[in-house]
Amino acid sequence: MSDSPFRVVHTPYVPVTDTEGRSLSKLQPYPPMLNPCRLCKARCCYTRVKVTLPDVLRLCHTLDVPFFSAFTFDHSDDAVRGVRLEADPRVVDPEDGWTGLAEIRLRRGEGGACIGLVDVAGYERCGMYGARPMNCRLYPASWEDERGKGGPNAVLCPAPFAITPSVAAQVETDSVTARRDWDLHEAVVAEWNAADTPPTVEAALDFLLPRAADAMGVSLDPAVLTRGTVVQRLTRELSSRGMIPQPPEQEPAPFAGLPTKGRPM
Repeated sequence: MSDSPFRVVHTPYVPVTDTEGRSLSKLQPYPPMLNPCRLCKARCCYTRVKVTLPDVLRLCHTLDVPFFSAFTFDHSDDAVRGVRLEADPRVVDPEDGWTGLAEIRLRRGEGGACIGLVDVAGYERCGMYGARPMNCRLYPASWEDERGKGGPNAVLCPAPFAITPSVAAQVETDSVTARRDWDLHEAVVAEWNAADTPPTVEAALDFLLPRAADAMGVSLDPAVLTRGTVVQRLTRELSSRGMIPQPPEQEPAPFAGLPTKGRPM
């Protein structure tokens, strides 16, 4: 670890340990476990995970998927991180109320789990682990530095999660990235919220994602903002190459993965 003011916070369920997983606190009520994820039923994958624009771009580029295949919006009262957005039944149930602000989060499936959760012969594992957002990477650690504190509201691990020196070093590295990501996210969102543009879902994403990509110094893959289902997109590609007849005229398709009725989890 460096000599910076960064510090992983020791708690009963996320204890700081030595390399062997022995707690460095004499007040630790339960023995810590090294990597309890291997025996967990993916409890953290059933929570609502808020993400940044950089999280979105990294995941979409890594997995080569469009925005709404993995993400959606939640209504929010956060004036700094909340995106100005009109109520849209394709995104949120109007009965839940709408504040005029929304935050981006990982989509969830019918059972309430993250859309990326997969079952491997009874072991529930993250199916997009290498592309997972920073909040997932930092869980379940809590930390503090010169800017304040960070960490989850609740720890759902089946046993105390041992924070060994190597885990603590990775938490420090990831927390620096997370701070940078949120700074960029807030700056781009502030620009959008001040813009005189109708706050539709389509307009918001067309504005936010290219600017975030530009700020990160990366190219925005057009597929991230593509419209249409997988079948519609494949049909257009094949017809453009003369492999199949030109399909009949269709109404403008929504963003890929965004349902036209009902609400995504």
